[in-house]
Amino acid sequence: MYSLTESSLIWAEHFILIALRIMAIFTISPVFGRKNMPGGAKIGFSFLMAYIIKGVLPSDEALYFQNIIQFAVVCIKELSIGLMLGLATTVFFSVVHTAGQIIDMQIGFSIANMFDANTSTHIPLIGGLL
Repeated sequence: MYSLTESSLIWAEHFILIALRIMAIFTISPVFGRKNMPGGAKIGFSFLMAYIIKGVLPSDEALYFQNIIQFAVVCIKELSIGLMLGLATTVFFSVVHTAGQIIDMQIGFSIANMFDANTSTHIPLIGGLL
């Protein structure tokens, strides 16, 4: 029978925390948060990325949670950090689209917009190019 050792529990704790942050980033990110990407693919890709990142990180120290409540609080913190990072990438892409719209206004393409099927919105020509 397989028994969990302390080192495998430490590895699992770190892996879960990394995976939660990456899943939160992929949920709201404009690249992976699109409607046409299946949820299973997002989860699988985030687990793959977490496995790769866990292999690169040198931390093998225990986090020493007293109970499950403390671990849940840390998981919520990781989710909130991931959501903030995803929001930051969304804001960055929105800034680029807005800059493209301003450029379109300046050069006379203000009426010409493209329909972006991924986000279900109209984006300016230069904003899509940028």
